[in-house]
Amino acid sequence: MPPLRLFGRSWHISSDDLALPGIAGILFHGTWSVLITAQVATIGLPDDCPQRSWASSSILWLLASFVLTTALQVWVTAASLRGGMLEEHKRKNVPTAMYCLLSAYCLEAAALTYTTVVFEGLVGDVDKTAVPDLAVHRWFIFTTWAMLAVVGGLLVLLYNLYPDRSLDAWVDSSVDLDLLEEALHWHRYANAIYGWPMFLWSHRYRCQGTG
Repeated sequence: MPPLRLFGRSWHISSDDLALPGIAGILFHGTWSVLITAQVATIGLPDDCPQRSWASSSILWLLASFVLTTALQVWVTAASLRGGMLEEHKRKNVPTAMYCLLSAYCLEAAALTYTTVVFEGLVGDVDKTAVPDLAVHRWFIFTTWAMLAVVGGLLVLLYNLYPDRSLDAWVDSSVDLDLLEEALHWHRYANAIYGWPMFLWSHRYRCQGTG
């Protein structure tokens, strides 16, 4: 369970732990994508009211960002499930997938901001009870803001303040480099979620094997 490395630092989560939040994201984005697509296909896009036309165009932009985010979350989840806990080489595509997913979240936040402005400004005076699809869209917007708040909170909790640094800059020539590399490996390994229990178990097992 080596920690995930992004932006030059080791995060407090391992690359094989991303499947659970990935599945949760797929369920959220996938469900809303299906619901909004079905609603648009059933009701159609309104053209009788300028406010509703603006609202529909903003919702379609947000829906497009949802579809993109869902596809990238499938990629992250599939890449995270590859290999065993310590087979990090089989999950070499996870950082690239995460960079793409974070970019998609930024696009989604921009689309959500625009959609919120449209609904609170241009569509604010429309009777929501007389237009059922607008009520659904407002729930769409509200739950998306809540989801982005959860994602932001997770990023804060998992962020590592200390960037990775190489040992080559300060290591003494008399020190065993292999030993230091192993120590660095275990240090990174223990930074991941569930890392300390696994590290202690593995260290105990190795000591019993050599004892």
